Amino acid sequence: MQLTDEILEIYNSGDANSEELLLMKSNRGILKLAMDRMPDNYKLVLLMRDYEEMNYTEIAAIMQCPIGTVRSRISRARNIIKQYINIANKNEKMEMH
Repeated sequence: MQLTDEILEIYNSGDANSEELLLMKSNRGILKLAMDRMPDNYKLVLLMRDYEEMNYTEIAAIMQCPIGTVRSRISRARNIIKQYINIANKNEKMEMH
């Protein structure tokens, strides 16, 4: 399902107001930007863990690296996303003033 289809589905269900829809779209944009700009090895382990719901052992076997490296890369990938979210939140607050 594409993002616009998902937003339309939520909108048509009446479960979200227009402000929530804009926030969802904004958050998805921030996430996409962060994922596009992070190193591939961080992106891959994060996708395997959070999207494919693989465990650390499975990811380590696929990536041919120790479990500690997998954990470290996932942590770093999540920190990159948090940084992008924090920057976006700061920019949003500055625009409000």
